[in-house]
Amino acid sequence: DATTDTAILPMLKSPYWLVWNDKYSNAAERDAYYHVNVARQYLLHLDSTLAVGLDAPMKINVNLNAACNAFYDADSASLNFFRAGNECNNSGEIADIIYHEFGHRVACLRYCKTPNGSQCNITVAEGFADALSAFMCDDPRIGQGFFQADPKRVLRNCDNQLAFPGDVTSDPHVTGQIVSGAFWDLERTLGQDTGEMLFH
Repeated sequence: DATTDTAILPMLKSPYWLVWNDKYSNAAERDAYYHVNVARQYLLHLDSTLAVGLDAPMKINVNLNAACNAFYDADSASLNFFRAGNECNNSGEIADIIYHEFGHRVACLRYCKTPNGSQCNITVAEGFADALSAFMCDDPRIGQGFFQADPKRVLRNCDNQLAFPGDVTSDPHVTGQIVSGAFWDLERTLGQDTGEMLFH
């Protein structure tokens, strides 16, 4: 519960209430836990067949000793968020970054039964993760609040005019905006519900 700093764990007997205020936790722990659960519920609404994979244990690491990044590790099924520093805020406290990283988890679940066992194109993977975050927030901007000095500056934007092949770069996050931009345009044209389902 983001408003009371408590978490109810209904899978345990009684049910068990966990007091999760500043004395026993920090904001990154609470925010990451909360937003991963929001993302899980969103995906189950789109595709209930993902329940088995989404309910499998997944570790969320916060306040890692680095800054200005976050990543999903498929081998350990973990989401990893960095502490504040180097003019960046804590990535575990930023909802759309959490949704982006969770999007990589979803891609692994979607593609694990394909012949190559994964989504092997990293540019498509980054574009898909951005699109998922944008659809969840109903906002094309990724990384809102990431930069300490300029709260309006964002990492990427799905509402763009980037096109293949002219805007391809060596950075899959940048080139991935071609993919996320196409899906954002689709969603804006057909409506949120239809766009989300076609994307998924």
